Amino acid sequence: MIFHGETEPTVGIYGIEGSKPGAAAAAVYLAHRVIPQNPEGYGNILGQCVWTSKRLYCRLRTMYPAGANDSARLRVNLLQRLPAERAGKSAAEVAAEVEQLRALVPMSDGALYDLLNKDPEARRLFSAVGSDQVILAYSFNFRDRATGDWNRSVRRYNELNKRVFEICSISQPAPETPAPELILTASAFSLEGYGAEFVDDYCRRAGLHNTHREEVRYLISTTMNPWSTDSYDGVTGARTDFLETFVDALERAIEQALMDLKY
Repeated sequence: MIFHGETEPTVGIYGIEGSKPGAAAAAVYLAHRVIPQNPEGYGNILGQCVWTSKRLYCRLRTMYPAGANDSARLRVNLLQRLPAERAGKSAAEVAAEVEQLRALVPMSDGALYDLLNKDPEARRLFSAVGSDQVILAYSFNFRDRATGDWNRSVRRYNELNKRVFEICSISQPAPETPAPELILTASAFSLEGYGAEFVDDYCRRAGLHNTHREEVRYLISTTMNPWSTDSYDGVTGARTDFLETFVDALERAIEQALMDLKY
């Protein structure tokens, strides 16, 4: 019921949602009673999501060999840089940090916890990598099959990452289109929104020449599931790391995008 007129009481004095249904408010109340608002409750869940984000960063950063002069077909460019990159250290020192992260990737959560508690250097590196939230931004570049050189074109770079997004989204559903293995979001770094210095630096790190002052597309993954790195296989019941499934699906999407674009 909704009251009208100055002499009639308003429903708002009887509940926090006035004339609206109370299910949402009841859900929030129940959630806060079950999961307390302290480090052992929501703090624990958020902390585990940050842990998952860091573990995903390690997997993304080590998807392909480090450096621009190897024989890799693809390379990844993450917005969040390694500590050695932020400090302006040499390519060899950056590559050494990548290899340190590569050693962490296959570890179970328990094994990684033990290592971080015993090895201050590993703990320092793991604490410093990734996002300070749970959002990772990244994009991919490719080596030209004809020349053997890394792609320098922002246009082709954008085409590749846009196609990966299209494969990993339902933004353009069609009856004949199979359900995507993986869902990603995407955006772009524009000169107007981020400034030329930022965009130019991101392009430099990706090996691009932004001669036409174009925006640069990127992909986004947000880790909001605290159990991703410690889950169970639905068929075998074995303990598994879902991030391995994530990266495998991402690699397939990138290869499909390269085939679609004939790159």
